[in-house]
Amino acid sequence: MTSLLAILELSLCLIGGYIGLGYALALFGKIPTGLPRHLSNQPHADRIPLQSWMCRSMTARALLEPPTMIFGSRHYLQAMATSGEVGPKPIPANGQWQFSLVRIRKNSWFFLPYIAFTFCSVHFRIGCRWDDVDHYYTLDSIALKIRKP
Repeated sequence: MTSLLAILELSLCLIGGYIGLGYALALFGKIPTGLPRHLSNQPHADRIPLQSWMCRSMTARALLEPPTMIFGSRHYLQAMATSGEVGPKPIPANGQWQFSLVRIRKNSWFFLPYIAFTFCSVHFRIGCRWDDVDHYYTLDSIALKIRKP
């Protein structure tokens, strides 16, 4: 039992290190923001209070689009990337959920996670969120919204 716990702890540390290294490469790896000019100095209006003061340009990057949905609702809504490829819409419709991965660069071994769900008018998301309208990624998106029916 002790060795199984040690393997689990090591696995969690390796996964955390991998994700941390991926975020470090995305933040400091000479990747352009990809942010449209009209959003460059705008704060995030849809974030938790601790993050709402940050300008979008601090956390926006032009990563490979669209993201790849690994798990999720069977009839999930789709959006089109600038390349013409189709990927999952970032904000699920009511009753839908997704776990997606975002590749940092073409031929890169690093992927960033994104988890989102909407149930009973409650929307939650965390991870690297794709903006399917303006075609950029927010690296550290965390949001909890309660929609009025």
